[in-house]
Amino acid sequence: MDCHCEHCHNVNGSCALYSTQCRGGFRLEGEFCKPENSKPTSVGAIGGGVGAAIAAIIGISVGLWFFRRRINSKNTNRSSDSTELTDISKVQRQVNAHENAVYKDTKANAKIYANTDSDYYSYNEVVPGIKIHLLWDYIREKTKPGSSFFEDEFAKLPAGLIHKHDLAAAVENRGKTRYREMFAYDHSRVPLEKEKPSDSEYINASFIHGFGKVTKFIASQGPTEKMIDDFWRMIWQQRVNKIAMLTNVFEMGTLKCLQYWPEEINGVCTYSGVEIKYTAIEETFDYNIRSFDIRRGKESRRVKQFHFKTWPDKDVPETTWSLVDFWRVVDTTDAANISPIVVHCSAGVGRTGTFIALDVLITQARMEGSIRPLQIVEALRQQRVNMVQTKEQYKYLHEAVAEALLIGTHPVLTRQFASVVDYMMGKERESMTTRLEEQFNLIVKCIQEVPESAEEQSSGPTYGNMETVMSEIHAYRPQLQKRGSKIIQRLGAIFLPTVGNTNALLVCMSPTDQHMEEFWSLVDEHHVTTVISLASPGSATYETCQHLGARGSGRVGQFSVNYLHEKKNKGSVERTFSFRDENHEDEDYLTTIKQFQLTSWLEGHDTPSDMQSFLDLLEEVLKWQPHLSDKRPILIHCQTGFMRCGLTALVLNEIQRIRKENGQINIVVSFKTMKTRCRDLVHNKTQYRFCYEVILAYITNSGTYQNL
Repeated sequence: MDCHCEHCHNVNGSCALYSTQCRGGFRLEGEFCKPENSKPTSVGAIGGGVGAAIAAIIGISVGLWFFRRRINSKNTNRSSDSTELTDISKVQRQVNAHENAVYKDTKANAKIYANTDSDYYSYNEVVPGIKIHLLWDYIREKTKPGSSFFEDEFAKLPAGLIHKHDLAAAVENRGKTRYREMFAYDHSRVPLEKEKPSDSEYINASFIHGFGKVTKFIASQGPTEKMIDDFWRMIWQQRVNKIAMLTNVFEMGTLKCLQYWPEEINGVCTYSGVEIKYTAIEETFDYNIRSFDIRRGKESRRVKQFHFKTWPDKDVPETTWSLVDFWRVVDTTDAANISPIVVHCSAGVGRTGTFIALDVLITQARMEGSIRPLQIVEALRQQRVNMVQTKEQYKYLHEAVAEALLIGTHPVLTRQFASVVDYMMGKERESMTTRLEEQFNLIVKCIQEVPESAEEQSSGPTYGNMETVMSEIHAYRPQLQKRGSKIIQRLGAIFLPTVGNTNALLVCMSPTDQHMEEFWSLVDEHHVTTVISLASPGSATYETCQHLGARGSGRVGQFSVNYLHEKKNKGSVERTFSFRDENHEDEDYLTTIKQFQLTSWLEGHDTPSDMQSFLDLLEEVLKWQPHLSDKRPILIHCQTGFMRCGLTALVLNEIQRIRKENGQINIVVSFKTMKTRCRDLVHNKTQYRFCYEVILAYITNSGTYQNL
């Protein structure tokens, strides 16, 4: 199609990214300029889903406008401004982004519209959006074997420096850029106020707009020796209270970012007259949250740093939900604050661009009911060089947005959970399945690369040495290092994560007499003191699991196992054992083990027959071992190693989450995280539904957290 726009889009041939102007004799219809005498075509309504009401209003407009707050600085070289009158009933300022002569061949000439009286900002609607409910199917279609769709689309994006960057390239600013040609553009850079003659007004950081919010972010290079003072001067001058750090200080032995905060809690350091006191840290597996009190003169402020630890440079995180959860924490913490959020990695373009693009696309989806990743990434690249740096990051961005919009990683509070369950049990109009069933199907569908199941692993070969075993079994499988050449992985054991821990649960098949020594090796080497037995009455291993080798001599290989006593409850039995490794000469090497055996889960049933006795058993477990820990995992076993173990592990983790995280519930995250390690856990919709129902029963019966 011939382009009759004032500026043509280099990616799809339509009007350029922010252009809504047509040449004489043509009018704008949708994303293209058409002859004024042609018959208009109808414009379809933006689909429902997230933000349908807002989307309907947006659809009435000719297009969304790209606003930019004017950045005033007495000592800043700025591009010339021109004023343009539009049909939006407001005079808006158009900042033309001029290019260096060497970049004149760049086709995409961005128009940036700013209203000096408004903080509103949006991206002009140019390309057709991907409807939210079709997003996962879209991704699967574009990633079929042999498809290069995302690679080809990524290649269409403008690369390298496409706008003026005179100040960044000036002689006095040499050495302030960590990587070659990763400069901040003149039109979008963050200008620093000079506080003394020796101060520089340049820092390698750029204002980046959010969807619907002007200068929501500052994308920054990670501090270096030459910019660390400027970094904290920027934090102070821009009144920043949130920093998202997406790199580690060292990665693969290379310094990626100077540590710009004190080493120890209560430590103090000072940069550019800003005193930084490190006051607290909250640690999770994927990220840490640090609190700083910063002071200059008599004024003090609080800054939170959100440090994502598991994102390799120029690559993507291992999972999508880890980043989505991190984004959610950054987004919801002090959400009312209007100061820019500083986002940095090492260069401030790849990981930084992906994180910011995730935020922009989620907001776009909420407002429009669809997303336009290609346009959004191009818009970001107009503001800072090479944002979203690799094709892998571009593809991952789609998956992370789908994770945020469709999987539902947002936790809910106990007081909200009854209404959530009621909603999930309902159906959409003309649908034959409940929303909960749709959610189950979607999660199962989106897990594509997972470890082998316990059933497949359990049929593996017997190995003769430790090196061979460790090269074959999965990283999440426990190591039995003391057994030497006798090691056999017949119980299909696998670690599962919990809130704040990576390996706090250990699930395996119920042991037979032949595998009892391996069972006690798991207990011994991983310091287990709590065993949950889910073997049903009448099953092949039920009797064996009652005594766990303590009959007769009580010898199980090198272990001595002694049955002490038991307590019968409704639907369960609590037994106490002591055991020791006879190879230890120390008489004090005697461990007490509690076994909690559920007797109310009948053979052939997907879920426990008595929900309350199941909850009572878990309550007793947590009385005996209140804290889940990698150093002392709870061992759960059943006939297959997954059919019953997964359900129990998920519910146990959610009860722990409620207690540990002030009444938060996130069944989806527990389900996805565990199922990624073993795809057979919580293997059908009946079990998945039971997880919702039993957590609701726990909240209702306990009453402890209903006000949270």
